Amino acid sequence: MEVYFQVMALFLLMLAGYLAGKFRWLTREGFTGLSRFVYCFALPALTFVKLQVQADAALLSALLYAFLLACVAMLLCAGVSFLIFRRESAPRRALFINLSTFSNCGFLGYPVIEICLGSDALIYAVMFATAFNLLS
Repeated sequence: MEVYFQVMALFLLMLAGYLAGKFRWLTREGFTGLSRFVYCFALPALTFVKLQVQADAALLSALLYAFLLACVAMLLCAGVSFLIFRRESAPRRALFINLSTFSNCGFLGYPVIEICLGSDALIYAVMFATAFNLLS
């Protein structure tokens, strides 16, 4: 039940953002600035903090495995998407491949992982996001 309330808190934050846009409490420039702040400062800071763990060989190999698995999964999605959308025009095919391969793993991914799986699992989400950033 605790996870339910934490996820509801995230949805209330999203609702607050929606209402801020709907009633023009924040302008487009305001939303752009907030997004830029989160992407350029908050997410890298969270990544840096979550990577501050006691490293041992088992953890390093697990993180490398998670990184490689994320890369393989994304490349596999890209390959399958290419086969599915090969008859589309090049710009449309590129769009569909991108949409099929890359997720929104940053803004809501970290809080959802931390809520559902705990803060120890967040380092694996960081590895996924690193693979995401490398490939995208």
